[in-house]
Amino acid sequence: KLYHNNMFPGKGCIYTAVTGGYDNLHNPEYIDPDLDYICFTDNPKLNSDIWEIRYMDNPDNLDSVRLARKHKILCYDYLDKYDYYIWVDGKVIITGDMLEIIKKYHLSSPMLCMPHYERNCIYDEAAKCISTGKGSASLINKQIEKYTSEGYPSHNGLIDSCVLFRMHHNSSLNVMLNTWWNEVL
Repeated sequence: KLYHNNMFPGKGCIYTAVTGGYDNLHNPEYIDPDLDYICFTDNPKLNSDIWEIRYMDNPDNLDSVRLARKHKILCYDYLDKYDYYIWVDGKVIITGDMLEIIKKYHLSSPMLCMPHYERNCIYDEAAKCISTGKGSASLINKQIEKYTSEGYPSHNGLIDSCVLFRMHHNSSLNVMLNTWWNEVL
């Protein structure tokens, strides 16, 4: 099926990554027969009747969180036969038509994100990550010092990246995704 709207035409897929036993693979409650469902994993025993299971290589010896994020962020490296892709974190259960979200909210942009449900500031997010142990405090503080020195403003918005909609054939977006990945590293 070619999904036609101004920003997300062509063939699409929904994909996720499940690594290190962190999340469970949830079957969607709503399945669009015109989208492919792909799960990247480091678990060779994972199987599904709905998700196409793709085993992840890990030549950079990344920890399981970064391995999943690499597939999340650098999707154009792994899903080259698609025109657009919809990322869902492993914790997400798809309960409705994801394409309806694209129709309703796309704003002439190659990437559609949702605002964070609690915070709107990277500095507040960094503090939360430190307080909950989601990363090295020294590395997070070093990154935040860099953003501060570059003049990045507080309360400048924050996305909840558990669901992302992206176009494949957009070089500017791919440059931004590479920058994002470098920040994760």
